[in-house]
Amino acid sequence: MAKVIGQDEEVSRKVSCRGCGARIAYYRNDTSHYTSSDYGGGSDTYWSITCPKCGKSISVGPWYE
Repeated sequence: MAKVIGQDEEVSRKVSCRGCGARIAYYRNDTSHYTSSDYGGGSDTYWSITCPKCGKSISVGPWYE
């Protein structure tokens, strides 16, 4: 059985919260996304994380592999 022995800091991303100024490192599984549709039928996907200090939503870019 495989087990986790740590997190590779090379695969994390970093962002600053504009609400409280916290510097946050996050991984792909920390992100959430939602899709918004416009009147013309097009759609956009937005990615975000929640600041662990103040709870505000922080917009981040998509995570490509």
